[in-house]
Amino acid sequence: MTQIVRITTRADLVEVRKQQYIQAGYHIDDEQPALRGMCSFRAVRRVPEDELSNLKDLIWAQAATGKQRLRRMQNRPNGRSRK
Repeated sequence: MTQIVRITTRADLVEVRKQQYIQAGYHIDDEQPALRGMCSFRAVRRVPEDELSNLKDLIWAQAATGKQRLRRMQNRPNGRSRK
Protein backbone atom coordinates (compact mmCIF):
# COMPACT_ATOMS: atom_id res chain seq x y z
CA MET A 1 0.00 0.00 0.00
CA THR A 2 1.20 3.51 -0.74
CA GLN A 3 0.91 6.31 1.81
CA ILE A 4 0.73 9.81 0.35
CA VAL A 5 0.86 12.99 2.42
CA ARG A 6 0.48 16.57 1.11
CA ILE A 7 2.55 19.00 3.17
CA THR A 8 2.04 22.77 3.05
CA THR A 9 4.51 24.90 4.94
CA ARG A 10 6.13 28.31 4.97
CA ALA A 11 8.54 28.81 2.09
CA ASP A 12 11.48 29.37 4.44
CA LEU A 13 10.88 25.99 6.15
CA VAL A 14 10.22 23.82 3.08
CA GLU A 15 13.76 22.34 2.88
CA VAL A 16 13.71 21.43 6.58
CA ARG A 17 10.31 19.75 6.22
CA LYS A 18 11.47 17.83 3.14
CA GLN A 19 14.47 16.49 5.04
CA GLN A 20 12.23 15.39 7.93
CA TYR A 21 10.05 13.37 5.57
CA ILE A 22 13.04 11.91 3.71
CA GLN A 23 14.51 10.75 7.04
CA ALA A 24 11.16 9.14 7.86
CA GLY A 25 11.37 7.02 4.69
CA TYR A 26 9.32 9.09 2.25
CA HIS A 27 10.38 10.32 -1.17
CA ILE A 28 9.39 13.78 -2.31
CA ASP A 29 7.06 14.15 -5.26
CA ASP A 30 5.00 16.91 -6.89
CA GLU A 31 6.56 20.08 -5.51
CA GLN A 32 4.50 23.26 -5.87
CA PRO A 33 6.17 26.69 -6.17
CA ALA A 34 5.88 29.36 -3.50
CA LEU A 35 2.60 31.24 -3.45
CA ARG A 36 2.03 33.98 -0.86
CA GLY A 37 4.94 32.69 1.19
CA MET A 38 3.72 29.08 1.29
CA CYS A 39 5.05 25.98 -0.52
CA SER A 40 3.68 22.49 -0.75
CA PHE A 41 4.96 19.09 -1.74
CA ARG A 42 3.79 15.52 -1.70
CA ALA A 43 5.64 12.87 0.32
CA VAL A 44 5.12 9.25 -0.75
CA ARG A 45 6.17 5.97 0.86
CA ARG A 46 5.40 2.32 0.46
CA VAL A 47 3.90 0.84 3.65
CA PRO A 48 4.94 -2.79 4.35
CA GLU A 49 2.08 -5.26 4.85
CA ASP A 50 3.01 -5.99 8.47
CA GLU A 51 2.84 -2.28 9.29
CA LEU A 52 -0.60 -1.96 7.69
CA SER A 53 -2.43 -3.80 10.45
CA ASN A 54 -0.80 -1.59 13.10
CA LEU A 55 -1.75 1.51 11.11
CA LYS A 56 -5.38 0.37 10.79
CA ASP A 57 -5.55 -0.32 14.55
CA LEU A 58 -4.20 3.16 15.26
CA ILE A 59 -6.74 4.80 12.94
CA TRP A 60 -9.62 2.91 14.57
CA ALA A 61 -8.38 3.86 18.05
CA GLN A 62 -8.14 7.53 17.07
CA ALA A 63 -11.63 7.43 15.56
CA ALA A 64 -13.06 5.91 18.75
CA THR A 65 -11.30 8.51 20.90
CA GLY A 66 -12.62 11.32 18.69
CA LYS A 67 -16.19 10.04 19.06
CA GLN A 68 -15.80 9.96 22.84
CA ARG A 69 -14.55 13.55 22.87
CA LEU A 70 -17.43 14.64 20.67
CA ARG A 71 -19.96 13.01 23.02
CA ARG A 72 -18.35 14.68 26.05
CA MET A 73 -18.48 18.08 24.36
CA GLN A 74 -22.12 17.61 23.37
CA ASN A 75 -23.01 16.78 26.99
CA ARG A 76 -21.53 20.02 28.34
CA PRO A 77 -24.01 22.81 29.05
CA ASN A 78 -22.23 25.43 26.94
CA GLY A 79 -20.91 22.99 24.29
CA ARG A 80 -17.30 24.08 24.81
CA SER A 81 -14.33 21.94 25.64
CA ARG A 82 -12.02 22.68 28.56
CA LYS A 83 -8.48 23.83 27.92
